[in-house]
Amino acid sequence: MRSSLRLLAALPLLCSLSFACGRGREQAPAADASAAEAKADTKAKGKSGKLFDDIASPLEFRDPEPGPRAPDSAAFGAVIGATSYAEIQKLTEARDLHCKDTSVRAMMDAKRAAERKKQEEEGADAVSSASWMNKKSKREKNPQVRFACPKVTSELFTDRERPRSRGRLLYVFDSEELPLRHASYQRSHHNHDAAIADYRDAVAAATAIYGEPTESRGEIPEAGADGKIDFPQGRSLETRWDFSDLTVRVTAIHFGRKVTVGERVEVPHGVRPDAPTMGKPASTKAPALADAAKATPSADPPAPTEGLSKEEQAELEAKRAADAASAAKAGAKAKKPSKG
Repeated sequence: MRSSLRLLAALPLLCSLSFACGRGREQAPAADASAAEAKADTKAKGKSGKLFDDIASPLEFRDPEPGPRAPDSAAFGAVIGATSYAEIQKLTEARDLHCKDTSVRAMMDAKRAAERKKQEEEGADAVSSASWMNKKSKREKNPQVRFACPKVTSELFTDRERPRSRGRLLYVFDSEELPLRHASYQRSHHNHDAAIADYRDAVAAATAIYGEPTESRGEIPEAGADGKIDFPQGRSLETRWDFSDLTVRVTAIHFGRKVTVGERVEVPHGVRPDAPTMGKPASTKAPALADAAKATPSADPPAPTEGLSKEEQAELEAKRAADAASAAKAGAKAKKPSKG
């Protein structure tokens, strides 16, 4: 009897405890969900905010740090830190190169222009695509210009006699108003011997200008018993020269079916683009831009085509024939007496 009374007396306490525990269990998932949402929101802001805010922020640069300065900044017919975007456009046009701005901003502008033209031709309602046509991402606010020229042959450059190659020439500007920050030439070889010869030549040429390299990575493969070089898949080589106002890199990497060799000359990230010209006389090693339009085809024997595929060789020969015909036509026109 007493035990029954005790049980009845304890029931209210047990019920209250049970309710409190149950309520705690019900509230715990809600609290966990809120914490997870807050964490996800913070992570999302970090992803979409910090990175793209930096890209879209006004351009800010710093002066070069104390240290050795590069002796010269000439590269691929231009001068890093001095040549303007307008001058590069004139230079490439004079050399009959088909180049365009490949930045995100430029590509999206071209896409919008094409869509507007299509709508005008079809009479479509512009509201249907206004969601993406009238809204620009933060990445599009980056004023950078990436002026790329594909299918450029090495014989175009007059800084030295280069091994035969064909690749992409790239000029990068922080904006259309600022001087050249980056210039590079990237090309690929089917033939490993040609690729290594190209890499060695580029390193030797850069060493002659900038002195001993700051760093070299990777071991250059030697010829085997058959006299041929086998550049292993995935192997990469890099030689670089680091200055306070300029970085120079020569690279080679075997990826896929080809070995890609690259040369790049650029102002270090964050440093003002005109740093290479600060307190220095104007460079004299780059060919004068005004002379590019007067350039005539070389009378030297044609460069060897070793390392090029049959399609590339055929295209090269066709281009040479067209250039020769154009030069002959221009010469005949110049010799023709005037009627006056």
